[in-house]
Amino acid sequence: MPQIVNIAIDQLFPHPDNPRKDLGDLTELADSIKASGVLQNLTVVPKLRDMTDEEYRTACAEYRANPTEEGQRIVNRHTVAEGYTIIIGHRRHAAARLAGLTELPCIVVEMDAREQLQTMLAENMQRSDLTVYEQAQGFQMMLDMGDSVSEIAEKSGFSQTTIRRRVKLLDLDQKKFQKAESRGATLSDYLELDKLESPDDKNKALDAIGTANFQSVLKGLISEQNVRKRIAEWTATAETFALPIEKSGEINGKKVDMIYFAGYNRWDLKKEMAVPEDAADTRYFFKTDSQGLTIYKERSQTQQPDPEDEAREERRRRDEQAQKEFEEVAETHFELRRDFVKGLPNSAFKRHMSEISLLCVATAEILDSGYCNSIDPEFCAYLLGMRISPEDEEEDFCDMGAIRSASEAQPEKLIFCACYSALDGGSESYYRRVWNAGHYEYEPCDNYNLNRVYEILEALGYELSDDEEAMADGSHRLFNEYGKQVEDDGDA
Repeated sequence: MPQIVNIAIDQLFPHPDNPRKDLGDLTELADSIKASGVLQNLTVVPKLRDMTDEEYRTACAEYRANPTEEGQRIVNRHTVAEGYTIIIGHRRHAAARLAGLTELPCIVVEMDAREQLQTMLAENMQRSDLTVYEQAQGFQMMLDMGDSVSEIAEKSGFSQTTIRRRVKLLDLDQKKFQKAESRGATLSDYLELDKLESPDDKNKALDAIGTANFQSVLKGLISEQNVRKRIAEWTATAETFALPIEKSGEINGKKVDMIYFAGYNRWDLKKEMAVPEDAADTRYFFKTDSQGLTIYKERSQTQQPDPEDEAREERRRRDEQAQKEFEEVAETHFELRRDFVKGLPNSAFKRHMSEISLLCVATAEILDSGYCNSIDPEFCAYLLGMRISPEDEEEDFCDMGAIRSASEAQPEKLIFCACYSALDGGSESYYRRVWNAGHYEYEPCDNYNLNRVYEILEALGYELSDDEEAMADGSHRLFNEYGKQVEDDGDA
């Protein structure tokens, strides 16, 4: 059985391959060691180097004079101990130095390089204060040494799914990852990255982790990902009956008289593409870009262009795009607010009962005026984390018994959620669409309900994203892009 021995602290050296690079704040541990000493021994291995010829001759002479097992091991391995390498206890060693200790209790063991690394990894993976990136590096090292995912799970106590997720994080930019961790990124933040498939998208989201913009950036990247997927699907269908082109009216550098046939864009991802009935007799073409896909057909000799129809169709498409884009932004901002409320514990609302009381009064006044929706029990149930329906979540159903139970467990949050459900919704935003002198305009506008919502949410700790700020103050890019449209022909 290994014996505990006291070893001079200057003879103890950190292991160069220790997975834990940052030992954290040692002040509290150093104070504890100064008061009570080191209560748990370190595990170390001899720090060996090759003997010089003179040292080897001396060792052989000593062994002949006194043939011991230790002397035989020294002679056989041609190495000599020059201090000890720490396997377990790096924080204790560093804190003990800080506390001024001169020696530490240690158990000296024999381990080869593989065993040393395995022991350090298994010990470190059990620690709750490891960063996510350190965990990922540790799991990868264990995989590199030949351990299977199931073996690592058994040694570390982590699930196989968690291990695979951690290792995937190593594909991300290390510098971005470290900056995210310094901003206080949480494990749930990193799990959100699983919603993204592209490493480039994940790195973009990584830049925003730990900031107020994270959820907004993430939703935007997910949206773009969905757009790319849908455009790829449309493209696959178009390739069955149409020729790809880079420029409308031109194919392989030659002019072709073609007309617009159909458009499939990012603002209507549910739109299905059907093969035209005359595809066997008529040439079709398609052009793709980041916004979607446009189908053209070759104009017949008898078919004459109608500039007015084409202009009207272009205005229709532009207005449709504008509407969908504004609605998409409004829905994204609503989801940010909704998810924030859902994630708050009841204790957060207890601290702000005075503000919530004022919100209740304001909500009653607004309800009486008819300028907001009624209280939505189903929305309340969702915000409280309850199942809306016992059988079908899409069913129009709400378990009032569960709501009454929530009034006992989370009364403050329930009060807030009741008011919030009446004031907020996916359609609430700071814009309006108006018909003005022959064309549509999208202009900023004040929204009393939304102002009250943001006011109380900020009191609860909510931070507006840059996108929300821009919509509220009228500087959003959409106002510049769709503030004025081309003149219409009079059809509303």
